Amino acid sequence: MQNKKMIIVSNPIECIHSSSSEMGTYAIGNLNSSLTRQNLRFHFHDVYEIYLFLDGEITYHGEAVSKKLERGDLILCNPYSFHCVQLMGECNYERIVINIDHASLQRLCDESPELSKCFDSDSSSINLYRLSEGEVNRFIKISDMLSSEIEVGGFCTDAMVRAYLTELLALINRHATEEIVSLSGSAMPEIVLKTLNYINEHITEDISLDAIGEALHHNGDYVSRRFRESTLLTISQYTAAKRIILAEKLLMQGVSPTDVCFSVGFNSYTHFAKTFKEVTGCSPRKFRK
Repeated sequence: MQNKKMIIVSNPIECIHSSSSEMGTYAIGNLNSSLTRQNLRFHFHDVYEIYLFLDGEITYHGEAVSKKLERGDLILCNPYSFHCVQLMGECNYERIVINIDHASLQRLCDESPELSKCFDSDSSSINLYRLSEGEVNRFIKISDMLSSEIEVGGFCTDAMVRAYLTELLALINRHATEEIVSLSGSAMPEIVLKTLNYINEHITEDISLDAIGEALHHNGDYVSRRFRESTLLTISQYTAAKRIILAEKLLMQGVSPTDVCFSVGFNSYTHFAKTFKEVTGCSPRKFRK
């Protein structure tokens, strides 16, 4: 289950500047080749992600939004937001990805609370900003120094990492005071978008294929097939992951694991605990501690 939904980020802070030549020819609803299946894989992780696009032909997909990226597009993705990248043909794909766990961001915000403002979002949980060429070059320079500091280390490494991250977040937050660049409508088929909306609106209730099919006025098996074609996830996998996302938030608020289990829509604590460990790598009780 982890490999299909949850990307495990082992370090509290990661910074990767990478460039590669890859091939991808993904079209929503047309998954005939193994290459295509590897190209578009929706996932989520429990960290904040900063993604700067530099070169290539890429479309970025959230659950209900899509955007063909241009150089300087900067995406801020909140924890637990499903997203993926679509490669358009053969291209050189260059990007910088920075992951920050909640504790590390909180420590930065203890001194400067405004640093997290750039991650504020509405329903999409994804914000898009556009950097000028001068800002792009500055971002590359700072992030490369951050990456080197994380990898090599040295005297006062923690202080240097915090300083670089603070400078990057300050740069980004200057755009957070401006209008966020609009993300276009999703490339997902309408029936899949309606399925996503139904699940999210009824996540704490009993969700069945029959109930979804009745609400969407389609056969449940047809809805299930179209959903898997577009997301590479089954409806039950997506529903379980969303419930675990909600469960983590409640556990962090101090709610007991047993109460969380039934609050997020599970009918059995054994099933809840097993699913929670499959997604997060630890038990609900250990996570709460």
